Amino acid sequence: MKVAILTFSKTTNYGAALQCYALSSFIQNAGHEVIIFNAPLDSEEAINVSLIRLICRKVKKTLKKIILSNKQSNSEFVRYSRSEKEKKEDIFWDKQVRLLFESFSQTYLPPFTKELKNEQDFKEQYPQADLYIVGSDQVWNLSITQSQKKIFFFSFLKDEARISYAASFGGSTQWSGTPKETQEINQLLKKFKGISVRENSGISILHDIFHLNGVEVLDPTLLLSSIEYDKLAEKSNLEASQDLYAYKFIINDIWLETLKFISEETESKLRMDCETIQLPNVPFNPALSIEGWLKLIKTAKFVVTDSFHCTVFCILFKKQFIVSPSYSGGEGRMLSFLKKLGLEDRFYYTTKDIRKNAKAWKTPIDYDKVYQKLNYHKEQSRKYLMSYL
Repeated sequence: MKVAILTFSKTTNYGAALQCYALSSFIQNAGHEVIIFNAPLDSEEAINVSLIRLICRKVKKTLKKIILSNKQSNSEFVRYSRSEKEKKEDIFWDKQVRLLFESFSQTYLPPFTKELKNEQDFKEQYPQADLYIVGSDQVWNLSITQSQKKIFFFSFLKDEARISYAASFGGSTQWSGTPKETQEINQLLKKFKGISVRENSGISILHDIFHLNGVEVLDPTLLLSSIEYDKLAEKSNLEASQDLYAYKFIINDIWLETLKFISEETESKLRMDCETIQLPNVPFNPALSIEGWLKLIKTAKFVVTDSFHCTVFCILFKKQFIVSPSYSGGEGRMLSFLKKLGLEDRFYYTTKDIRKNAKAWKTPIDYDKVYQKLNYHKEQSRKYLMSYL
């Protein structure tokens, strides 16, 4: 069988790259041929910055409005501002990271189609395949896909077989489509042989907005064993066995002080590789490869993150960790996943909560119990996907 995957495959986002790697690898390991759509997001901002930065910049605009109208707003959710000079440096580092990601794609991912930018390109040049899969990641988050939104619901296909795997609407139960868009997308979804989403909020949207049923499955990164990622991590010579690795988009004075507190509590040294802001007494390593990112999570003594996929790899590598959302309203994706595994006690809304609950998050995670639940959900997710292959 030949399978064509449509997902976010051309962003400098660690999670997006690895979920694409995982889904394609799982299908190839099952004995099938895979081709990936080369479909860069059409907005200039989406192309030039990582997916997580795009999302957080949009949220930050909303937060600024809130802050102006409410002096009591939580400044924990505001990232350090950047000067024009620093923004230029960010662009330089983004180019360096893009080269590392391109190298990863060429080494580990299946072939790509020609670059397809708009619906006409897709209609005229989409590859022939026995099955078309959209997902995973936030492929159904309209604020990201923007003018390409219908493409990610396979608007360009005729009668070919199609499914979604772990598609995400973004983690919220709110749907932003206009009545016309909703009607058009509803008709497209009815053509799917199978619909699976990554969060329970996605099940709610399917039911409440589109009056359709779906299946909740795990992110594709969890379809593979940690051994597969060990092989990638070993390509890097980075080491963080005595370190607290913080992988966070939102960083400010409040968070920096909190990270220092966690560092002291865990008797570890703070590092924030891939952060483009130069922070006092923190090693500066903004150009981090995917293999290096995995190695830091795998070897770290403790991890603090606001990233869904960093959370996933903490669990795959059985690390001690804390999760805190990068913005209010962005917690749905993480909580849905953590609750499945009984790990919601590793989630904290604010830095104040983190400081008050040090005893709780310093208690080692019982990964035997976690993996009993994880293995069940893995099996169900694999069964869903294999039923269409």
